[in-house]
Amino acid sequence: MAVHICEHYGLLEESERTRIELAALYHDMYREVSIRKLLLHTQEISIPLTPEEQQWPSLLHAPVAAHHAGFHACLSDSAIVTAIRWHTLASPDMGMMGAVLYCADYMELERTYMTHKKVKSLLDAKRLEHLVKRVLEDHFEHSEKKRRDVAETTFNTYRYIIQGGRFR
Repeated sequence: MAVHICEHYGLLEESERTRIELAALYHDMYREVSIRKLLLHTQEISIPLTPEEQQWPSLLHAPVAAHHAGFHACLSDSAIVTAIRWHTLASPDMGMMGAVLYCADYMELERTYMTHKKVKSLLDAKRLEHLVKRVLEDHFEHSEKKRRDVAETTFNTYRYIIQGGRFR
């Protein structure tokens, strides 16, 4: 999905293809690790966490994966590490690759709230920032239905976009 989003918005130069593919392949590498192990790991190596990640440990796979990506030559690129770090919560500092990965992760068809029709509708957005805005609004609506709080960094990303912020 990440490569498709890049191609859809004309963001993917051939030299970038491998980088976005690596970020997309690696972003959930720690998704199936137990919450107990993720918590222990974040404490042992002092990974900085958001309050929401502390509250919802299932989100810890992102900062742990980003931390470990930095030790692999093919993944140590700062844009890849940052994209992996923010693929679950979003951040105004996530960059273009992070914005693509955040949207791709949210739009995975395996998610109960996602359909082919919804993906097509989201991709009607004119540019990447509009897609991120629509995904965030969809996320807010979904969170409200589930009575879940939305992370501060997610709200900050929304504010960034509506104030004209761009992902580069």
